[in-house]
Amino acid sequence: MNETIRCAQSHVDYADLATLYVSEYSRFIDNIWKMPQNIPGQATKYGTIDWNVELPDGSLLTDKENAFLLIQFKVLVWSLFHAPREANAAAAGSMTAIAQGVTSVAAWMVSEGMTHFDEIDSTASWDFVRFFVESHEEMKSKSQTRPRVVSNATASARLALLSYMYRQRRSLRELGVEPPPEPPYDGRSIDDVVQNELDLHRRGKLDPIPDDVAIPLLSSAIRLIGQPAEDVLALQELCMHAFEHAPGTMEGKWCRLEKYHAVLAELDSFEFAHVEGETKAWHGPIRPTERRLRDGRVGTLRGTQLLRRLVITIQSAAIVCIQACTGMRAHEICGLDAGSSTASDLPACITPEVSSDGLMEIFYCHSVEAKQSKIRTRWVIGARSVGSNYLPPSVRAFKVLWLLYGRWRKLGCTSKLLITFSAAKGLPRKARSIGRMTVVALTNLQKDFLREHCDLSSASEASRAEFLERHRLRGHRWRTTFALFLFRIDSGLLPAISRHFHHLSTAMTERGYIGNDVSLIETLDSVRTMETARFLLEAIEGYRPTVGSVAKLIAQFRAKLQEDLQEPTLTAAVAFIVENDLRIFFLPYGHCFLPLQPEASRCHELGDTTHWSQRGPNVGFRSPSVCVGCPLFVADGGHLAFWEQRAASHAAALVDRSKRDPALRVVQARLNQAKAMVGVLSAKIRKTEAAPCPESRA
Repeated sequence: MNETIRCAQSHVDYADLATLYVSEYSRFIDNIWKMPQNIPGQATKYGTIDWNVELPDGSLLTDKENAFLLIQFKVLVWSLFHAPREANAAAAGSMTAIAQGVTSVAAWMVSEGMTHFDEIDSTASWDFVRFFVESHEEMKSKSQTRPRVVSNATASARLALLSYMYRQRRSLRELGVEPPPEPPYDGRSIDDVVQNELDLHRRGKLDPIPDDVAIPLLSSAIRLIGQPAEDVLALQELCMHAFEHAPGTMEGKWCRLEKYHAVLAELDSFEFAHVEGETKAWHGPIRPTERRLRDGRVGTLRGTQLLRRLVITIQSAAIVCIQACTGMRAHEICGLDAGSSTASDLPACITPEVSSDGLMEIFYCHSVEAKQSKIRTRWVIGARSVGSNYLPPSVRAFKVLWLLYGRWRKLGCTSKLLITFSAAKGLPRKARSIGRMTVVALTNLQKDFLREHCDLSSASEASRAEFLERHRLRGHRWRTTFALFLFRIDSGLLPAISRHFHHLSTAMTERGYIGNDVSLIETLDSVRTMETARFLLEAIEGYRPTVGSVAKLIAQFRAKLQEDLQEPTLTAAVAFIVENDLRIFFLPYGHCFLPLQPEASRCHELGDTTHWSQRGPNVGFRSPSVCVGCPLFVADGGHLAFWEQRAASHAAALVDRSKRDPALRVVQARLNQAKAMVGVLSAKIRKTEAAPCPESRA
């Protein structure tokens, strides 16, 4: 190819460009470019661009008559990765969107008879917008199965390519391509054009999974990672042992008769156990079973295919438990490293740590956050009393996945926690039959699990249509469900949810995961202000019996507070609290006066988050046991019932409890603390019960 690229300042021969490398997998002259993956769980296609683009005149972009146009597009895309301007280098995951833009812009240029980027001025860019809107739904690739629609996402991906041409103008010139003479779309941003000119708006946050679907789905998943998982693990080992030790050679097909019959014998004779509380075995004898796929196809499962489905079912249940109970992103789960050591019952990505008070064992999952910073992060996934054998559902799910795929990881020479069976049927025999888990595969596993193992007969008609007919379940929706569930329990958990999700700010959590429920915050804040005012007035006038370090401060500065309030009215107290930002955090067992002195907070000290700018407690470390020892804590007569109930429940927990039970120390310590609080509060109440009631205040 001897064409040269036209440029006002220089001419670069194609031979010079042909020496460029796109990645370790591809060169500039290749018709398919592949970029190395950097996000776990991402499908392979997201790092690939195929230059064999179909054009309106029936030709391909790679045909000889389009060679000059092809070179310009290749130079543009190469520069986005290796010579970026005014932005970071493009990631492999953006290759699909870039390819979509190339397809649309190339089709438009050919239909308009354009051959050079420098023909695309601002006026022409608006012509491209019209071309895209009018032709997008008709343009369909051979692999396209779903109908094409013009949406915010599709428009943004296509229209962005003209902006890239102008943004990369210096790099294009250096490589011999003359860029557009001016910014496209009159210099307006892509978001502005898409939303205000095309009236295409982004979807808001993903809706949470409704309760009538989430509850039966999670309940079924938790049930299956218990006794059913134990049965499937045992059955898998029996079958693999039978296969490995049956007569015959290991060469040839998996279904070599001697070995296959040995496995069938184990399958036929296996008896499944009962789940605690149920009257019959959770699964009947293994027999040929008809299975209907989501697309309507029907097939019959036999032999090892039945075992394969059982293994995948348990895997799906574990995935549901992990995402529902932790809110982890799908790609982070796909990228988890299980390690190779068989000395532990848990994968290497799970580590337990004892809490600062020595009473609880907290489980953390270590992952790589690939969405923004690509740094190692850790998630709290569960806790138990020190020495206890109990495993929280999410930890149990990790254990099941670790054990379920141990032999298959070894076969595939991989340490990833999640894998797939890439062969169409049966169980793997060779390393190439072990595949990597992707976000798409993970989502499809959950969709199949919902359809095949959950009873939605009591769900609303709308929910059944959404999840069983339109298959709208996505793993990422568990994040919204998880966040909203915690927020509805206690809106004060918002900062903790934000930290758990590793968001940069609570605003991101509010906007993306809580949604309209954040409108509750203003009301809750007003209630906090009013209740703080009432508490302060009654405390400084001696009408409310209080205990705790803050109670001593109130008594010490009572005269000063009365002077600052000027007049002892509720209105004046509200104004004083708002002006000084002294809103109390009201808890079932006491009150937190953190705004008085944030750096003295006990929960922030334990969480290593102490700072004068903290405006709320560290919910991850806040608890009755921690708060009682905090200098910012105060309790009053209204909390006596909580501490009496706590003392009674802990005393009952000690009845008939083995002295060797490791949880005994935790229960006894909390019982002693509760008894002490009951005694102190009762004494305070007795001293003030004869005091006159406070007068009503305007």
